[in-house]
Amino acid sequence: MTATAAALGVSYRRLDYWARCGYLRPHGEGAGSGRRRRWSERELRVAALIVRLVDGGVTLPVAAEIARAAIVDGKPTHYEHLGDGLYLSVVVDIGDAH
Repeated sequence: MTATAAALGVSYRRLDYWARCGYLRPHGEGAGSGRRRRWSERELRVAALIVRLVDGGVTLPVAAEIARAAIVDGKPTHYEHLGDGLYLSVVVDIGDAH
């Protein structure tokens, strides 16, 4: 397990999967599967928020969308239509997400 994965409390394989799916965006050299990736501080914050949301029961695609909107775009409120008239509202304290 890499130090980054350990710090986030997830396996390297999970981080690799999230990156291959486009939920996380490594930068610089080593962006491919099986290579050592480098992560910006912002991507680490996105990853940490994804972990918290997924652990809270939010699906991975929705968690990634919420995390990216909150951390990257500075949009702390997110609404997701779950179907049958049911909506999920998430408000992220951006100060706490660092």
